[in-house]
Amino acid sequence: FFFQAEDGIRDYKVTGVQTCALPICMQWKMAEWFFSELEDSFLAVATGNHDNWAEELTQFDALYAILKRLNIVYTKHGAKLTLNMPGHSYTIAFKHNTRSAGGLNPTAGVKQMVRYEYDADVAALFDTHVGAVEEFIHEGQWRVAIRTGTYKTDDHWGHGAGFDDNVRVCVPVVVFHPQERFFMSARSLQQGVELLSYARDAYARGTFGVEPQKTHLI
Repeated sequence: FFFQAEDGIRDYKVTGVQTCALPICMQWKMAEWFFSELEDSFLAVATGNHDNWAEELTQFDALYAILKRLNIVYTKHGAKLTLNMPGHSYTIAFKHNTRSAGGLNPTAGVKQMVRYEYDADVAALFDTHVGAVEEFIHEGQWRVAIRTGTYKTDDHWGHGAGFDDNVRVCVPVVVFHPQERFFMSARSLQQGVELLSYARDAYARGTFGVEPQKTHLI
């Protein structure tokens, strides 16, 4: 299961024309196909800035129309969800971006969102194309701050945005303990798969989620 708060299309800007690889109508068709193929897996979908530009120009929310037909939850600008596990619940907050986002530290805006907007276990922001994941403590509890990355690193847009062939694609992953409040994060799908395999083995042994005991030096 997953949620999305990224642009459904790559359209034109209100202030000027932006190069599009595909006509806008075809982009919306592809977006509808994408959502229909995965409709049973979406927890929720939020809008992105390109979707907002398209709505401002046309006075029509095409993303809302697609998701309504498919019966997918549409949160518009973001939301906080509750993920109910067999023995515990986690809160997950997501938005496309926030005004408190920092340019030098990718996760700074995410942590500010947890402090001042959504008090969540896991929080994610999109938009900047620079991926990052960081675990931090807020009000005595571990949290996870996520910035989703991009696969567009070696095309015309990626090179113009400062990416090069050495940039690694960041796909943050969080593995949750089903019975108690415990989770671990990874910064790539491969690491996430390896982490999940380890977590399942540790869970079977009864050691997943067991924090190391404090030791006292004599």
